[in-house]
Amino acid sequence: MRIKPGLTIATGGFLGGVVATVALLRIPVKRVFSSILHPRMRTPAGPEIKQVLAVEAMRVQALLDADIAVLDQITAQDYVHVESNGRRRSKTEFLDGLARSEYRFESFVIDENRVRIVGPVAIVTGRYHNDIRTRDGLQPTKYARHIRVYVKDGGRWRNIAHQATQIPPHAP
Repeated sequence: MRIKPGLTIATGGFLGGVVATVALLRIPVKRVFSSILHPRMRTPAGPEIKQVLAVEAMRVQALLDADIAVLDQITAQDYVHVESNGRRRSKTEFLDGLARSEYRFESFVIDENRVRIVGPVAIVTGRYHNDIRTRDGLQPTKYARHIRVYVKDGGRWRNIAHQATQIPPHAP
């Protein structure tokens, strides 16, 4: 079963975002959802998974260094960033906020990352915690679950979407 490109998806949340991405990229829905809904399915850490994890590591280091050039390279033009408080930012808004020092990452630790490759798409899910300094000072440590979607473009993985949901410390 395939979803036609351009189809409007009226669902929200995690699955709605995945369905919309799947629709745009013409990926078989059954293949995506069987991978997402069965977390015990393990894929050996092949070269594509290692590439995505390397981009994830670059992303974290670039956030810590406020390296806008690196973030610009690994982030797709139509990137959507949904923060744990529900605020939605475009790529430009996200990078401009970092460049203007609206926020700085004092620490950023990925506690868990799982990567699923589905055609030209990588879906990364996991948990992280970080410390952010805003103009109001150092904020309390944030613990969150995340989903990031990468698309392989010209042989390179580019982050097209990020969504975080705040969780209590030490949540499984």
